[in-house]
Amino acid sequence: MHPCVSNVELPQDTRFSRCVAVCAHVLGHLGTMILFWIGVFVWIGLGPACGWSNDWQLYMNSASSALMVFLFPLLANLHEQQSAHVSKCLDAIFAVDAELEVKLRMLTGDHLSNIEVVMPAPKVNPIQRAIFYYADFVGTLVGMAILLAVVVIWIAVGPLLHFSSNWWLLIGTYAGLVGMNDAFVLRNMQDRLRGYAGTELGKIHAEDAKLLDRVHLSRCPAKKTLDRPTLTTRVSLVMSRISAHEITVVVGFVFIIGLVVAASAMGWSLTGQLLCNVPASIVESCFMLILISGHKSIADEAFTDWQMVYKQRVTLLSVVECVQSQWRRGDNRLTASLYLSIPVLSLLRGGNYRIFQLYKNQF
Repeated sequence: MHPCVSNVELPQDTRFSRCVAVCAHVLGHLGTMILFWIGVFVWIGLGPACGWSNDWQLYMNSASSALMVFLFPLLANLHEQQSAHVSKCLDAIFAVDAELEVKLRMLTGDHLSNIEVVMPAPKVNPIQRAIFYYADFVGTLVGMAILLAVVVIWIAVGPLLHFSSNWWLLIGTYAGLVGMNDAFVLRNMQDRLRGYAGTELGKIHAEDAKLLDRVHLSRCPAKKTLDRPTLTTRVSLVMSRISAHEITVVVGFVFIIGLVVAASAMGWSLTGQLLCNVPASIVESCFMLILISGHKSIADEAFTDWQMVYKQRVTLLSVVECVQSQWRRGDNRLTASLYLSIPVLSLLRGGNYRIFQLYKNQF
């Protein structure tokens, strides 16, 4: 094994990150989801006693909104930690690849430029293409400008509505409905990008396997094998696939249109706006709780895959360094497999770089 490193060391967990991990484990547990829906049904059961009043709707609206305010930064922190882990592994792969290429060029006298690798655009259906266009639109400065314009207009109409409770709910209604739609779009985009990256990663594994077979080396198993997913994780992964499907995005959009129509029929009164806020908050909170466990499982699997790629590259680098060492000593007793490794490993120059930038951009 190459003396540089045999494994990629992850950043050390801080007390805060461990606290976040514990919170994610508790909130993402299936038991928490069951408690969430028990609370929802209890709230519905209290509806007749409260006369289905606005205050009754505000109870759930306030509770679900507070939950989302807590879950959003929690998920963002988890994503940031896991992105840092994968990024560290990718940086290590880049370093080994660069060293491997330099040594191969020295041994083979190759000064040609690397092969230009073009990744063909994936084929998508019209619905998915529309989702891509929407995400590209709202994810730019245009989307930020629209948000800023909405906030300015909302503030401007404040005096006309006497800064009433109905006025305060307007911005909450807008944020809730748009946020629900954008959340489905974001999950769809993340799932598609993961799928594209996974396809390219599979090609890298296949190419590495061929190279290792040619030099009579076995593939390096990942040091860390993932445990069998728990029931909570399996449910989370299933719900992740469902929520990321383009049909789910369409259903969510139609649901939002229905809420807007209902609120318009009620003259955007306090009751009408709460009708828009409460269902959207319940649905979004539910999905966020369910997806916590699956998000961590997917990230762990991705890191394990990249760690395997790294170890295989270190193994290939060790072979090349062995050849280089004997070549410098003028030792002519190189084995046939080591001689064979030089032209075979030269294929690495242009074959395996297409995925790294794609995957790194995802984070």
